Amino acid sequence: QELWSRNRSHQDFLSCRLGLGDIPFQIPISIPKKKFTLNEDDLSERPAEIKQTYATLMQVPINVDLFNHRVVGLVGRNRADIARAIITQLAANNCYTDVRMAVLSNGSTGADWSFMKWLPHVWNSDRSQRYVALKGSEVSGICYELTQIFRSRSDQADSTSSTRQTVLPTQYVVLVES
Repeated sequence: QELWSRNRSHQDFLSCRLGLGDIPFQIPISIPKKKFTLNEDDLSERPAEIKQTYATLMQVPINVDLFNHRVVGLVGRNRADIARAIITQLAANNCYTDVRMAVLSNGSTGADWSFMKWLPHVWNSDRSQRYVALKGSEVSGICYELTQIFRSRSDQADSTSSTRQTVLPTQYVVLVES
């Protein structure tokens, strides 16, 4: 797979793999209704068995689509590992002009987010500030700048016609750890 191979035109833009799991089969399997018959047919039960066997797909990739699911919460003892995996996939699959990232941490959990400072995705547009806050004292400055960006986007969206949907040039993924 190529570096930064996804963009807004791809169906899997901002989609990240979380791991493997079991999911229900997405297509309904219909079987013929049982009919009265005088002859015993050993194969008459087979369609129901097949439906039951394939009702759940086992050990398939489980993804989270951050484009359609704007707020995602992670819980559990390995949540920092999952968050790092998501950040790494976003950085590898999406160009920093399409996806910018920020991490806001007060450092209370002991998770190490310092690797993010090396990603080009955490810089603001003029590369004067990194969106990496690893101490509570650093959070307010980044929140202020992000709020300005989001407010400007909101004002721009309000000023455009409601019949025309504005496609935002850059998506923001903000990791908040507390």
